[in-house]
Amino acid sequence: MLAAAPKLKIVARAGVGLDNVDVEAATARGVLVVNAPTSNIHSAAEHALALLLAAARQITAADASLRAHEWKRSSFTGTEIFGKTVGIIGLGRIGQLVAQRLAAFGAHLIAYDPYVSPARAAQLGIELLSLDELLARSDFISVHLPKTRRRSG
Repeated sequence: MLAAAPKLKIVARAGVGLDNVDVEAATARGVLVVNAPTSNIHSAAEHALALLLAAARQITAADASLRAHEWKRSSFTGTEIFGKTVGIIGLGRIGQLVAQRLAAFGAHLIAYDPYVSPARAAQLGIELLSLDELLARSDFISVHLPKTRRRSG
């Protein structure tokens, strides 16, 4: 792509990572590469919450049933978020925003993040646990981790 844009001066990416930009190749061509790490954190947190709510209320299955003219209302009761335990893996910017929004639903919040202190988690109203304990205790899990070579296989 860089070769096809000889007048390109800058590549800007919304979000934290630059994993989808060949920074070395851009730099070699004199192209500046920048990112805006907080540009979409609110929309990402809202999207995560929307997906969690859709799963809790079985929206996809209910939609498919309705479209197939097989509506069985009793099959799609769903569950409330209130009183449920939600495990958050990764308490960075987005994970914290998701936690704030889930707190408004009355969810019990637990988290795993080896880089967050128990004191900071307590400030956020979140119980910090090991990953195994979080997985065992959660009704729902929301994952907010950066893409790394180790995680992407």
